[in-house]
Amino acid sequence: FIRDIHDSLDEDGGILVAHVGRAPTGRELVDHAAHFKEILEETGFESIHVFDDEKSISSLLSYVVAFVDYDARTYWYQSAAEIELRLHQLTHEMRSNKPALLYFDGPTMVSYQTPPKVYERVYCTDPSHDEECNEYTGFDPSIVNIPLTDIQVRNSSLGEQAGRGLFALKTLPSDSPIGMEGHAQNFFVMPTTWDVIESTVDW
Repeated sequence: FIRDIHDSLDEDGGILVAHVGRAPTGRELVDHAAHFKEILEETGFESIHVFDDEKSISSLLSYVVAFVDYDARTYWYQSAAEIELRLHQLTHEMRSNKPALLYFDGPTMVSYQTPPKVYERVYCTDPSHDEECNEYTGFDPSIVNIPLTDIQVRNSSLGEQAGRGLFALKTLPSDSPIGMEGHAQNFFVMPTTWDVIESTVDW
């Protein structure tokens, strides 16, 4: 069934949206969504996202969005302003003068872009994901970070013309980063912004 859906979708921009039940409050519900995600991946969907949406006061529902083509995920990671513009272009004015969409706008879509933390926790309990979860979640605690207070910039003692240099105030372990606590901040570039950068910068 999933294979038939995949094959019927456009190769460049085909999207599947599926309701996968109540938002997870325990391991069983997360495993259900994770299993469905694996089926989609095996079928050939290249980019898959999970988000929760509150449709009533008493329940929080989970959905899976699957893109046939990886590049189509650009639409998923648009900014709130880009989404608002696209909604304005695609929706029609209502005769009642009421909003065409009652529960969806740019900021709402942006809130879907980051998956619920519970999915990440369960995903990272799978040993096959150890490398991914350990490499991209922060500093490696086993590697000593050298604070800036342990180094000093001053004139070299090799002579008057030797210039200035960077000197350690104590013995430092080899292959260690320096001052990483203040020089490695995460940042996110919107896909459309990255397109502009690539079009103007000669790599």
